[in-house]
Amino acid sequence: MIKLFLVVLLGWFNTTLGQADTFQVFEENGRIGLKNAQGAVVIPADYEALGWSDNTFSILGNATGYKFNGRWGLINLSNQRLTKAEFSQLYPGDSRRLVAVRQSPATFRV
Repeated sequence: MIKLFLVVLLGWFNTTLGQADTFQVFEENGRIGLKNAQGAVVIPADYEALGWSDNTFSILGNATGYKFNGRWGLINLSNQRLTKAEFSQLYPGDSRRLVAVRQSPATFRV
């Protein structure tokens, strides 16, 4: 059972890592978008950045980060925003988690 789980987990992880290679970030009029391997636009060039706040690009599952109005959010490859752009930092933690940082409006603490 554990071997099957590890094989499935490694297969998912390798697929996820390989996905970033099949997409290309592009710039148009100072905005950033994403194209697939065939050159079709997957995410229009509407964002300040795609990927993560640590200046890397990867796809986790079916999602990546987007920067809009100076804040980060999460978007999927169907151009649907999964979260609002409300984080000051957003980046992968490990293969199953994201690190999202935002300031608390009540205490002004991060």
